[in-house]
Amino acid sequence: MNDWYDAEQQVEKAQELFEQQKWPEALELLRAAVAINPYNSAWQFNIGLTLDEMERYGEAIEAYEEALTLQPDDLEALNHLGIDLTRVGRFEDAIRNFERIESLDATFEPSYCNRIGAYSEMGEHEKAEEMFYLARLYKDQCPDCYYAMGCSLQARELYDKAIYCWQKTIDLDDQQSRRHRYAAGLRRVAAGDGSPGRSGGEIPPGDRTGAGSSGGVLLSRAVAGRGGAACRGGRCVGPEPGA
Repeated sequence: MNDWYDAEQQVEKAQELFEQQKWPEALELLRAAVAINPYNSAWQFNIGLTLDEMERYGEAIEAYEEALTLQPDDLEALNHLGIDLTRVGRFEDAIRNFERIESLDATFEPSYCNRIGAYSEMGEHEKAEEMFYLARLYKDQCPDCYYAMGCSLQARELYDKAIYCWQKTIDLDDQQSRRHRYAAGLRRVAAGDGSPGRSGGEIPPGDRTGAGSSGGVLLSRAVAGRGGAACRGGRCVGPEPGA
């Protein structure tokens, strides 16, 4: 009984360390807790999020997979697993993972939003655009969707439309650190990183000129990943999509 209590105390301390951005120390305590009780899916999920913050995505994938063996229908664990599969270039696995989320809950917007980046990296820009519009059925004003769509448009050399999407991201996103990232992308394209494309504005359905892989054109491998996660109530969770 004392061991189980010790494990819970370690997780509470790990949450504090996580919020202080002391990732290695938090990870050590979480792993110690899981060694005592390996059957807590939330603790396995916490390990995945902590490894994400350390950019150890391969290990994070293993942690999310372990959490899902304990709770197979955990949408957040499935979503983070899909994001990390995209980060390491396992795009088809990521797509299948997001499709599983859709089969469990068709209203879970990140399952569409995060496929935009995965399809863009695969060079399947029409499918990326399809996901963009499907995501907007459930969350019309999502900065992550506009950002990923901008990267797809940039890959097709539709620079004005990409700028429009990134500007929309800035308008919607109130996280200052991410504003700098998007603004950098805007400056890079506006400065002449390629020939101007079509005029800006809403991307009309069916206006899908160009193809080919983005070839790493995405400015961030986050692929609409939910940054700024925090540990609360025994589980580390990220903010709502685009929040």
